[in-house]
Amino acid sequence: MNPDEFVSALVTTVFDAAVRDVVEGLEARPPGRRPHARSVAMHEWFVRLPERDQRFVVEAVRDASHSALFGMLCVLDGVRQIDDPPHVELVLTATDEQGSQTLNDGEDLHDILNAHVHPPSEPWASE
Repeated sequence: MNPDEFVSALVTTVFDAAVRDVVEGLEARPPGRRPHARSVAMHEWFVRLPERDQRFVVEAVRDASHSALFGMLCVLDGVRQIDDPPHVELVLTATDEQGSQTLNDGEDLHDILNAHVHPPSEPWASE
């Protein structure tokens, strides 16, 4: 696995899945006999929004998902510190039957992420 394959897998299994899960949770009435009041309120609020506003909510969810994954990759790239000096270097290694490869020792993973997820999924025309 190389850095681009790693980020591509994260886009599918983390970024896209987070957006899908949150949006599906907003669109569908929460399951169960006594769903949590917060989930019910969020659903009722979302489905009452005009379609254009719903699209903006989905884009806000995309932005939040991107921001979380981007921040995590910045930590792995060493451009965002999570420790006090002296700085600890994080090394991300992928190992398979073919051998090992360091994934965060070249092009920054957060830049690869941006190449995968920008521009937004839908074109934004002035309305």
